[in-house]
Amino acid sequence: MAKYPGMKPDLDRLLNVTTYRAFDIDPERRILAGSDESGSTQLAEISADGRAIALTALPGACSGRYVPGQRAVIVSHDDGGNERHQLSLLPLPVAGGGAAGPADLVPLVRDPRYVHALAAAGPGWVCYFTNRRDGVAFDPVIRDLGTGTERHIVIGDHMLGGAARSPDGRWLALIVSSKVTPNAEHIALVDLAAAPGQEQVRHVTPPDDPSMNGSLNWRPDSSAPAWLLSKGQIALHLLPWNRSLANHGPPSERWQARLTPVKLARLTEYDPC
Repeated sequence: MAKYPGMKPDLDRLLNVTTYRAFDIDPERRILAGSDESGSTQLAEISADGRAIALTALPGACSGRYVPGQRAVIVSHDDGGNERHQLSLLPLPVAGGGAAGPADLVPLVRDPRYVHALAAAGPGWVCYFTNRRDGVAFDPVIRDLGTGTERHIVIGDHMLGGAARSPDGRWLALIVSSKVTPNAEHIALVDLAAAPGQEQVRHVTPPDDPSMNGSLNWRPDSSAPAWLLSKGQIALHLLPWNRSLANHGPPSERWQARLTPVKLARLTEYDPC
């Protein structure tokens, strides 16, 4: 500051700046965001014209996703900061017009002994990660919002960083943390066409490669998962599916990747060799 004597830090103004983090967006271009205006991250909805409406006023921080096809939000929240996240449903608009408190949430997945981390949501279903198998390792669970039935998928003892289900419902793409390489994740696929308990995992990218993968998504026709990769530079990857091998041969031969530079991104293509 000595170089610019006329400038003084305005700490009060800095500490009172409200920041927003986008969690989701709906077809009407409404953004579900986290706002720290109250001192902890609470849900707010930002309309297409820029107006922000507070949705939650909970004792601890929370996050959420829209429920596709419904005017509702799945809220991920803990109990006063204990980080054992539970899942609840919040119909919109909030009853009474104010921000929702704990009594306004409809229980969805509740067991305070374990963590239930919201991973993805789609029409009629939600995917979350939970450590209730052994209290340590996290497994993906897909829950039917209509019937309440769940599919618990065990892929081993891993830390999971994200999930995306293909639009046709067949595939679950996962971000899996490396056990040996610090700050590294890889992409894996689970074939949901298999019988429950018989799911097989295909590691699409090398498990111990020193790279970071995130922002999982799918093409609308379910032909390819897409993700962002950071390994010296940020690149977009797509992995097209070879449908001719969809029901033939071992899973290890169905997906293979070859990186091809495409301007500022990289396209991952199927390579039978």
